[in-house]
Amino acid sequence: MAQRRGGKARGTRRAAIAGMTVAAAAILCYAGAIQARRSIDAARLPVVPVTATLPASVRDHLHDRYADAQKEPTSTTAVSALCLAFHADLALEQAERCYSLVADRSPSRWRWTYYRALLSSERGGGEALSAALREVLALAPDFGPAWLRLGDAEFKEGRSDRAEEAWNRAVTAPEPERAPAESPKHTPDAPVSAYASLGLARIALARGDADR
Repeated sequence: MAQRRGGKARGTRRAAIAGMTVAAAAILCYAGAIQARRSIDAARLPVVPVTATLPASVRDHLHDRYADAQKEPTSTTAVSALCLAFHADLALEQAERCYSLVADRSPSRWRWTYYRALLSSERGGGEALSAALREVLALAPDFGPAWLRLGDAEFKEGRSDRAEEAWNRAVTAPEPERAPAESPKHTPDAPVSAYASLGLARIALARGDADR
Protein backbone atom coordinates (compact mmCIF):
# COMPACT_ATOMS: atom_id res chain seq x y z
CA MET A 1 0.00 0.00 0.00
CA ALA A 2 2.86 2.36 0.82
CA GLN A 3 4.36 1.58 -2.58
CA ARG A 4 1.06 2.39 -4.24
CA ARG A 5 0.87 5.72 -2.37
CA GLY A 6 4.48 6.55 -3.35
CA GLY A 7 3.82 5.67 -6.97
CA LYS A 8 0.70 7.81 -6.99
CA ALA A 9 2.62 10.77 -5.49
CA ARG A 10 5.37 10.43 -8.10
CA GLY A 11 2.75 10.34 -10.83
CA THR A 12 1.13 13.48 -9.44
CA ARG A 13 4.50 15.25 -9.36
CA ARG A 14 5.25 14.23 -12.92
CA ALA A 15 1.85 15.50 -14.06
CA ALA A 16 2.44 18.79 -12.26
CA ILE A 17 5.90 19.15 -13.81
CA ALA A 18 4.49 18.37 -17.25
CA GLY A 19 1.75 20.95 -16.76
CA MET A 20 4.26 23.59 -15.67
CA THR A 21 6.46 22.77 -18.66
CA VAL A 22 3.55 23.20 -21.06
CA ALA A 23 2.56 26.49 -19.40
CA ALA A 24 6.14 27.78 -19.56
CA ALA A 25 6.38 26.85 -23.23
CA ALA A 26 3.10 28.66 -23.94
CA ILE A 27 4.35 31.77 -22.16
CA LEU A 28 7.59 31.70 -24.13
CA CYS A 29 5.70 31.30 -27.41
CA TYR A 30 3.41 34.21 -26.52
CA ALA A 31 6.34 36.42 -25.56
CA GLY A 32 8.13 35.46 -28.76
CA ALA A 33 5.05 36.29 -30.83
CA ILE A 34 4.77 39.71 -29.17
CA GLN A 35 8.44 40.45 -29.77
CA ALA A 36 8.15 39.32 -33.38
CA ARG A 37 5.13 41.62 -33.86
CA ARG A 38 7.02 44.54 -32.31
CA SER A 39 9.99 43.92 -34.61
CA ILE A 40 7.77 43.76 -37.69
CA ASP A 41 5.89 46.93 -36.74
CA ALA A 42 9.14 48.78 -35.96
CA ALA A 43 10.57 47.81 -39.35
CA ARG A 44 7.46 49.18 -41.12
CA LEU A 45 7.82 52.68 -39.63
CA PRO A 46 8.85 55.32 -42.19
CA VAL A 47 12.32 56.64 -41.36
CA VAL A 48 13.16 60.30 -40.93
CA PRO A 49 14.28 61.80 -44.27
CA VAL A 50 18.00 62.51 -44.46
CA THR A 51 18.47 65.99 -45.87
CA ALA A 52 20.68 68.92 -45.01
CA THR A 53 17.88 71.39 -45.75
CA LEU A 54 15.85 70.48 -42.66
CA PRO A 55 16.28 72.98 -39.81
CA ALA A 56 17.82 71.51 -36.67
CA SER A 57 14.60 72.01 -34.70
CA VAL A 58 12.62 70.03 -37.30
CA ARG A 59 15.19 67.21 -37.37
CA ASP A 60 15.13 67.01 -33.57
CA HIS A 61 11.34 66.97 -33.53
CA LEU A 62 11.14 64.15 -36.07
CA HIS A 63 13.93 62.11 -34.48
CA ASP A 64 12.28 62.37 -31.05
CA ARG A 65 8.92 61.17 -32.37
CA TYR A 66 10.64 58.41 -34.37
CA ALA A 67 12.52 57.21 -31.29
CA ASP A 68 9.28 57.10 -29.30
CA ALA A 69 7.57 55.09 -32.05
CA GLN A 70 10.51 52.68 -32.25
CA LYS A 71 10.19 52.03 -28.52
CA GLU A 72 6.44 51.37 -28.80
CA PRO A 73 5.82 50.35 -32.42
CA THR A 74 2.54 48.61 -31.55
CA SER A 75 1.16 51.73 -29.81
CA THR A 76 -1.30 53.72 -31.91
CA THR A 77 -0.59 56.78 -29.75
CA ALA A 78 3.18 56.69 -30.33
CA VAL A 79 2.94 55.93 -34.05
CA SER A 80 0.21 58.51 -34.71
CA ALA A 81 2.38 61.16 -33.03
CA LEU A 82 5.11 60.29 -35.54
CA CYS A 83 2.60 60.55 -38.42
CA LEU A 84 1.49 63.99 -37.30
CA ALA A 85 5.10 65.12 -36.91
CA PHE A 86 5.84 64.05 -40.50
CA HIS A 87 2.72 65.88 -41.68
CA ALA A 88 3.40 69.06 -39.70
CA ASP A 89 7.01 69.17 -40.93
CA LEU A 90 5.92 68.51 -44.55
CA ALA A 91 7.55 65.10 -44.94
CA LEU A 92 4.48 64.16 -46.97
CA GLU A 93 5.58 60.80 -48.36
CA GLN A 94 6.50 59.55 -44.89
CA ALA A 95 3.28 60.95 -43.43
CA GLU A 96 1.16 59.09 -45.98
CA ARG A 97 2.86 55.76 -45.28
CA CYS A 98 2.55 56.37 -41.57
CA TYR A 99 -1.16 57.20 -41.74
CA SER A 100 -1.73 53.95 -43.64
CA LEU A 101 -0.15 52.00 -40.77
CA VAL A 102 -2.30 53.74 -38.14
CA ALA A 103 -5.50 53.40 -40.17
CA ASP A 104 -5.02 49.62 -40.29
CA ARG A 105 -5.01 49.33 -36.49
CA SER A 106 -7.16 52.24 -35.29
CA PRO A 107 -10.92 52.08 -34.55
CA SER A 108 -11.19 55.69 -35.84
CA ARG A 109 -9.88 54.71 -39.24
CA TRP A 110 -11.83 57.50 -40.95
CA ARG A 111 -9.82 60.20 -39.15
CA TRP A 112 -6.50 58.90 -40.46
CA THR A 113 -8.01 58.48 -43.92
CA TYR A 114 -9.05 62.12 -43.70
CA TYR A 115 -5.51 63.21 -42.83
CA ARG A 116 -4.28 61.24 -45.83
CA ALA A 117 -6.81 63.19 -47.90
CA LEU A 118 -5.26 66.42 -46.60
CA LEU A 119 -1.96 65.22 -48.04
CA SER A 120 -3.65 64.80 -51.45
CA SER A 121 -4.96 68.35 -51.12
CA GLU A 122 -1.48 69.68 -50.50
CA ARG A 123 -0.28 67.84 -53.61
CA GLY A 124 -2.86 69.48 -55.85
CA GLY A 125 -6.02 67.46 -55.23
CA GLY A 126 -7.84 66.05 -58.25
CA GLU A 127 -9.77 62.79 -58.42
CA ALA A 128 -7.61 61.15 -55.75
CA LEU A 129 -8.65 63.81 -53.25
CA SER A 130 -12.37 63.50 -54.05
CA ALA A 131 -12.21 59.71 -53.77
CA ALA A 132 -10.39 59.86 -50.43
CA LEU A 133 -12.90 62.34 -49.02
CA ARG A 134 -15.85 60.23 -50.14
CA GLU A 135 -14.23 57.25 -48.41
CA VAL A 136 -14.04 59.33 -45.22
CA LEU A 137 -17.68 60.41 -45.51
CA ALA A 138 -18.84 56.84 -46.02
CA LEU A 139 -17.42 56.14 -42.55
CA ALA A 140 -18.25 59.50 -40.92
CA PRO A 141 -21.17 61.10 -42.80
CA ASP A 142 -21.55 63.97 -40.29
CA PHE A 143 -17.92 65.12 -40.43
CA GLY A 144 -18.27 68.69 -41.72
CA PRO A 145 -14.60 69.38 -42.62
CA ALA A 146 -14.64 66.50 -45.10
CA TRP A 147 -17.80 67.89 -46.77
CA LEU A 148 -16.14 71.31 -46.89
CA ARG A 149 -13.01 70.02 -48.58
CA LEU A 150 -15.03 67.85 -50.94
CA GLY A 151 -16.89 70.98 -52.04
CA ASP A 152 -13.56 72.73 -52.62
CA ALA A 153 -12.28 69.79 -54.66
CA GLU A 154 -15.41 69.49 -56.80
CA PHE A 155 -15.56 73.26 -57.44
CA LYS A 156 -11.91 73.25 -58.48
CA GLU A 157 -12.70 70.51 -61.00
CA GLY A 158 -15.59 72.57 -62.41
CA ARG A 159 -18.36 70.39 -60.95
CA SER A 160 -20.50 73.13 -59.40
CA ASP A 161 -23.55 70.95 -58.71
CA ARG A 162 -21.49 68.46 -56.71
CA ALA A 163 -19.69 71.29 -54.94
CA GLU A 164 -23.01 72.88 -53.99
CA GLU A 165 -24.29 69.59 -52.59
CA ALA A 166 -21.13 69.08 -50.52
CA TRP A 167 -21.08 72.65 -49.18
CA ASN A 168 -24.77 72.46 -48.23
CA ARG A 169 -23.95 69.34 -46.21
CA ALA A 170 -21.04 71.17 -44.59
CA VAL A 171 -23.27 74.09 -43.57
CA THR A 172 -25.72 71.81 -41.75
CA ALA A 173 -23.15 69.41 -40.27
CA PRO A 174 -22.30 69.76 -36.56
CA GLU A 175 -19.13 71.69 -35.87
CA PRO A 176 -16.25 69.35 -34.94
CA GLU A 177 -14.64 69.55 -31.53
CA ARG A 178 -12.17 72.39 -31.26
CA ALA A 179 -8.47 71.57 -31.60
CA PRO A 180 -8.55 67.79 -31.16
CA ALA A 181 -5.31 66.42 -29.75
CA GLU A 182 -4.63 64.36 -32.86
CA SER A 183 -4.76 66.99 -35.63
CA PRO A 184 -2.16 68.30 -38.04
CA LYS A 185 -1.19 71.79 -36.95
CA HIS A 186 -2.23 73.43 -40.21
CA THR A 187 -5.90 72.43 -40.31
CA PRO A 188 -8.49 75.28 -40.51
CA ASP A 189 -9.74 76.59 -37.17
CA ALA A 190 -12.61 78.85 -38.33
CA PRO A 191 -16.19 77.50 -38.29
CA VAL A 192 -16.78 75.01 -41.08
CA SER A 193 -20.17 76.57 -41.84
CA ALA A 194 -18.52 79.95 -42.53
CA TYR A 195 -16.15 78.46 -45.11
CA ALA A 196 -18.98 76.46 -46.68
CA SER A 197 -21.25 79.54 -46.89
CA LEU A 198 -18.48 81.38 -48.69
CA GLY A 199 -18.24 78.50 -51.15
CA LEU A 200 -21.99 78.65 -51.82
CA ALA A 201 -21.66 82.39 -52.43
CA ARG A 202 -18.94 81.71 -55.00
CA ILE A 203 -21.28 79.35 -56.85
CA ALA A 204 -24.08 81.94 -56.78
CA LEU A 205 -21.77 84.59 -58.21
CA ALA A 206 -20.51 82.21 -60.89
CA ARG A 207 -24.15 81.64 -61.92
CA GLY A 208 -24.87 85.38 -61.99
CA ASP A 209 -27.12 85.19 -58.91
CA ALA A 210 -25.66 88.11 -56.96
CA ASP A 211 -28.78 88.60 -54.81
CA ARG A 212 -28.41 85.11 -53.40
